[in-house]
Amino acid sequence: MIPFCLSELLPEPVALDLAGQEYRVGPLRLRDLAALERWLALAAPDPLRDLPPREADPAPATRRRRLAAARDAAASWPPRLGTPAAAELLETGRGAVAYLWILLSRHQDLTVARARDLAGRLTAAEWAALDRIAWGEPPLEAILREVDPEAFGGDPEAAPRDWGETIDRLARERGWTYAEVGELTLAQLACAERHGRPRQPGGAIASAEDLAEHLERHRRRWGDAADGPPPADESAPPTEDPTP
Repeated sequence: MIPFCLSELLPEPVALDLAGQEYRVGPLRLRDLAALERWLALAAPDPLRDLPPREADPAPATRRRRLAAARDAAASWPPRLGTPAAAELLETGRGAVAYLWILLSRHQDLTVARARDLAGRLTAAEWAALDRIAWGEPPLEAILREVDPEAFGGDPEAAPRDWGETIDRLARERGWTYAEVGELTLAQLACAERHGRPRQPGGAIASAEDLAEHLERHRRRWGDAADGPPPADESAPPTEDPTP
């Protein structure tokens, strides 16, 4: 179990060196996630892009077919955070700039042009440090997610969170407005929903003892060089890289 700590529940931006310059970075709020989803709506193809007004349609004979295609596209539009479509857009260069600008512009003056330049100069380690702060992931969670992503990550086929239900329930239970709920960070949201109880990090890994057991199993199977090529092991499919 991972208890909530004061720095998560009463967060302040921290200084982080990015591409040789210091920036202040804080955890994402629900309001910031909404900004990301607004960007996704603009970045994703418009389901109505092939459907001009009926009276101005230059190809009325194919309109029903295009209506059917637009209906299918509109069913999953706009892409919601947590879906493969959203992840694909956020992994593009434009997505990285949008994410970086939303994350950093809250705590310092930052133009989109500067965010674009910075995004092109960040290292993988700097992106990882940004993500840990942005999403409020404690180090133990990061370790557990890498050691056993299947146990920690939940059901990949599960539907995304119903934000309407989440925000309305908290507003009614706590007497908050929707705008006040929107100011919560993800850690604050989790704490409010769990009424302060510690988090359960994952199915198979739920404690330091479980983590130690998984690491020991990893060492017995692949040796100590976790980042190097694994030794031959007949129990592993030869075409897959089993390194966690």
